[in-house]
Amino acid sequence: MRKSVLTLAVMGAGMLSAQAASAGNVLEEVIWVPQVGVQWKKLDFEQALPDPGSSEGDVLEGSLDANVPSMVVSFTGIYKKAYVSFKYEDSLDNVSTDSDVPGTNGPTDTERKDFSITVGYNVWDRLNVFAGYLEGETKLRPDPTCPADLPGGVQVDNPDCGRDPALGAGPQRTLNGNLAQDHFVNQQAGFPVSAYKQEYKEDGWFLGASYGWRLMDTGTLSVSLAYADLDATYTDNYLVGTGFPDVYDYDGNADGFSYGINWSQPLSEKVGYYLDLRTQQYEADLEDQTGAFLDVENEEKITAFTAGIQLYL
Repeated sequence: MRKSVLTLAVMGAGMLSAQAASAGNVLEEVIWVPQVGVQWKKLDFEQALPDPGSSEGDVLEGSLDANVPSMVVSFTGIYKKAYVSFKYEDSLDNVSTDSDVPGTNGPTDTERKDFSITVGYNVWDRLNVFAGYLEGETKLRPDPTCPADLPGGVQVDNPDCGRDPALGAGPQRTLNGNLAQDHFVNQQAGFPVSAYKQEYKEDGWFLGASYGWRLMDTGTLSVSLAYADLDATYTDNYLVGTGFPDVYDYDGNADGFSYGINWSQPLSEKVGYYLDLRTQQYEADLEDQTGAFLDVENEEKITAFTAGIQLYL
């Protein structure tokens, strides 16, 4: 996939270079537009999977709802009808929210970051078509929230703590519990185990179109629609480093749509501002890679409002 990203970037640069070469002077003809913005991002994350500890086919379902403040940096090169844009979004700090996503069950720190490359072309009037590549990552780090441990670092067996003695000897996860407690207890006992975390990642291609209107000769209002076809993974680090690793390892596909509305207006010849409201929603079907669990379904919806400054260079 990394090679595909490089190919897309080279194609975009080639489009600009090829068109600008005919004009004779790349630096004078290309408009460079760097942007910096602050983003208010609402993340809704849902998960459903069969309970591995159930003999009756029960399904574990859970979700979280987090408001994640983020920083957005982007850089766009425009020549006549073609453009290439690079954008990076990252949460400013960990956000704690209540979660009952399987394996968390309590206050959970949530992070989100996104990266995208977009190549676009103006095909008619103010109608643009574009294609690109994106990467997204959601990290969940639940707090240990279970009954007190016994002296000497021995944990009380309790399904709500992530362990259930009915499942057999040794560490046995129960996904309706809090798996971070096992990590905390093992850290207290001296095992080289890091804090428990879950990671959901998607990456792949998207294709879309946008249309803009010039309003009162002051600014531009545009709307966009895109479809994404992505690879997806969902992993954790449960008890890795203790001698009893039982890794949560899923791989599969995700797809979905994004919708956006954007307002941009120059404040001077070189400086402007923009406001952007965007929603993206992806559904993922993931297959277990360890043979220990059954398949999982994830649904992720992100609604983001961004306000920022842009330069015209």
